[in-house]
Amino acid sequence: LADENGDVWEAPVDENAEMVEMLEASRQYRNMIEAMSTAKQLMLETMRMK
Repeated sequence: LADENGDVWEAPVDENAEMVEMLEASRQYRNMIEAMSTAKQLMLETMRMK
């Protein structure tokens, strides 16, 4: 990665793997938001039943 002067011209990062991880994290975040919204709706419905 480094040349004879010690300069690094390329980061040791796999862009494709990072993109896949970001997409998966985004998907998981959306799923969690949907689950929390559903839980909130169920809780509100339960409170209305009293």
